[in-house]
Amino acid sequence: MFEPLSIDHQVVSFINGTSWDDIYGFKSKKRPGARLDKEPFFYMGAIAPNGEKNLGASSNADHSRIRGVLSHAFSEKALYAQETVLMHHIHHMVRRIRQLRGTPTDAVRWLHHCTYDIISDLALGVSSGALDCDDWSPQAHLIFEGIKEGIAVVEMLRFMPYRFQMMRLLMWAFGRSRRLAFEAAVDKARVRMATGNYERPDFMSYILEANDTAKALTPAEITANVALLLDVGSETTASLLAGCLFYLSKNPDLLRRLTTTIREEFASANEMDSKKLGRLPFLQAVLNESLRIYPPVAGATPRVTPPSGCMVNGHFVPGNTIVAINQYATNTADVNFKDALEFAPERCLAWAEMRLILGHLLWNFDLELHPSSHQWNQQKTWFIWDKPDLMMVFKERADK
Repeated sequence: MFEPLSIDHQVVSFINGTSWDDIYGFKSKKRPGARLDKEPFFYMGAIAPNGEKNLGASSNADHSRIRGVLSHAFSEKALYAQETVLMHHIHHMVRRIRQLRGTPTDAVRWLHHCTYDIISDLALGVSSGALDCDDWSPQAHLIFEGIKEGIAVVEMLRFMPYRFQMMRLLMWAFGRSRRLAFEAAVDKARVRMATGNYERPDFMSYILEANDTAKALTPAEITANVALLLDVGSETTASLLAGCLFYLSKNPDLLRRLTTTIREEFASANEMDSKKLGRLPFLQAVLNESLRIYPPVAGATPRVTPPSGCMVNGHFVPGNTIVAINQYATNTADVNFKDALEFAPERCLAWAEMRLILGHLLWNFDLELHPSSHQWNQQKTWFIWDKPDLMMVFKERADK
């Protein structure tokens, strides 16, 4: 049995799958105490600057209501219907990278710009134009800086008195990037809300359709959740793909195997779609292994036990105790995985976007990691990774 780790007198950390179900899973006969409430102080830092609780910071009841509105937009059928949107931006990224003619470039920036343009188009029907920028898009760059500011304030205040009272003051004083990113998202959301429904449905279409139901979101809730979608819809996908490219580049045999698999399966890049790419077991294994060794959310998302206490992984945890699972620590623990720090997709055998981006990059280019990025995985984390430039060479494939 995996023993829990007491971080302080009120925080206990776990690292195995049973704990995950007990802490984050839904209630059932086997786990009547599951679906623990979110730890209020940590998630106070996730509340939108307009004071509204978004999907990430909401209570269990509000989470179910908001998720009920957004879930239709994220159904497999809805996302497959939007595949032309994904392809438009992925082809644009490939064209822009091809213009570099093998000059070393920062893959992190290209991936962030591509995913930000995609999520902007999917959510609001309009691209942000990030891929047209020669340097970092100001809006895309603000996303990480805003998250970093929020986490820094939360951790700084965690063990201080009057922390709840000080939170809003410090968020305002030190949260400039966070406010600017939110205000930009609000402006876009308001323009989109005033437009009404498009011929091509986007995420806002599903939100507006719920206006006449019991699940209707207020205008403030809509803007808070659109801002969240723009943040997590680009940051997490770009992080995973950046980690994937790094570990593939550090393992040339695996990179060669995956590249060959994709190129032998498709005679033309136009033949690729997410369903066909989804039938390639090794591609899915590479993405799964990337998710394990480089989880986009590296830190813990804390919950709090009920006043009466509950069982977690066979241990009774007293009431009002903060419990959590640190994803990076769990995924790289030898007790969970053999050779846990090795990149080994064979152990694994929002996937549509990642399959398409990775598939098109490997079909079109021969990748090479620049020497300056050989230690790229040595990073700080602010709940999410503080990614340095991932300098790579994208060479036109030699056999074309």
